Amino acid sequence: MTIQDYLQLKIEEFPDIESFKRHVESVLKDRNERLVDRSSRQFSGDGAVLLPLVYRSSSSLEDVYLLLEKRSQNLRSNPGDMAFPGGKRDKTDSDLVRTALREAAEEIGVVPSEVAPVGYLDEFVSSSRFVIRTVVGWIEENPPNGDLQGYLAQKYRPMTEESEHVVAVPILHLMDPANYSSTPYLLDDPNRRRNGYIRYFNIDPFLKNTHIWGLTASIIRRFLDEVFPDNLFPEEK
Repeated sequence: MTIQDYLQLKIEEFPDIESFKRHVESVLKDRNERLVDRSSRQFSGDGAVLLPLVYRSSSSLEDVYLLLEKRSQNLRSNPGDMAFPGGKRDKTDSDLVRTALREAAEEIGVVPSEVAPVGYLDEFVSSSRFVIRTVVGWIEENPPNGDLQGYLAQKYRPMTEESEHVVAVPILHLMDPANYSSTPYLLDDPNRRRNGYIRYFNIDPFLKNTHIWGLTASIIRRFLDEVFPDNLFPEEK
């Protein structure tokens, strides 16, 4: 099956945004979560990122975008990397949803009351040894001229010096294996040595000479694997 045929099948399977929303919410509710074994080693703390799914009320799968930010080149940690808005949990955060929404507001101007959180993805461990939880949330935007991508480029901008750009990437672009690659490597875990992958998504059409990689790419791949288990990505064992 070609990717064009596959994407057309998905568009027909979810002909309106409400059918896709119901599907995502059902997947997140019914799946078995993968959690970090905290007894095996020490971690720096807990954190959360927001995976923002932006859509128009009258749209279909063809008009669903993920919002990401490009980190500043001046940062000591992961300079220039693409990332979801997020950070470590503050003592004042009631839960990790609150962490993700607060950080998204501070970093790219997301209004917390405009986000409808629908569930969590699995836990990941960041390079700084934080246990990161991904909060999936819907954001409805209805630009008067119908140009959702152009509207998002105007509405969401870096709010701090930690970010250089905010980018809206269509979910259909990320579902195309031609825009994805991965490199296997041996992960030297204290308890067992196992194979891992460094993953990449090419987003050149939306931000020149840029790709998503590392933890953020792994989160996207996990999300797409959960929501579209019949996807055409190469199998990774």
